[in-house]
Amino acid sequence: LFRSTWVSRSGIDATPDQIVITAGGQHGIVISLLATTEPGDEVLVEPFAYSGILELCARLGRRVRPLAMDEQGITPESLDAACREGHPCALYVMPTLHNPTTATMPPARRDAIAEVIQRHGLLVIEDDVYGYLAPEARPLACTVPSDRTIYLTSLAKAIAPGVRLGYVRASGALRERLVSAAHSTVIDPAPVVAELAVQVITGGLADRIIDWKRRETRSEEHTSELQSRGLIS
Repeated sequence: LFRSTWVSRSGIDATPDQIVITAGGQHGIVISLLATTEPGDEVLVEPFAYSGILELCARLGRRVRPLAMDEQGITPESLDAACREGHPCALYVMPTLHNPTTATMPPARRDAIAEVIQRHGLLVIEDDVYGYLAPEARPLACTVPSDRTIYLTSLAKAIAPGVRLGYVRASGALRERLVSAAHSTVIDPAPVVAELAVQVITGGLADRIIDWKRRETRSEEHTSELQSRGLIS
């Protein structure tokens, strides 16, 4: 139950039978690609994409197609054009605190992207490993149907790098394919790490760590703003 509660913190409806436990966020991406694509398939990504997705696609024989991006994230026009011109199997996207640009889609852009996704019936792999730093940001998975969305997050970013545990939310047959891919890659995440995660989350330590990280992030943002205005060096 705690794993679905953790995912639900982002504002997504999640039940225990929708969650797949992974050995970290990168493993979540691996099983998402294995469950939804085949060698030679096209995967849409941001132009400055997280290096992990690019390396995995190269190793697994998936073709990547970068979309146009501005300060608000990928553009609806480029996504629509890519869907009309080709036959992409999936979109990998980080709408909140994109790695490496830190771009975060505002609500209007998210709605526009979700509309294009639904119009073309595109499958989405939403990487929200930094979403805990911006709890006000609504994931795309809140709008796109769960049977067309793979939502993934990780405790390694939110809690500590050594807590290599992630959670992936999907529904129906899509979740079953993810379960199969997870089992074929690592069998099961380390039980000791899973139990550690339970204790950290239910004991309140996770909340304290996240609150501290949010305060530090806001402090850094404030410092950067002052520096950009030339008020401090």
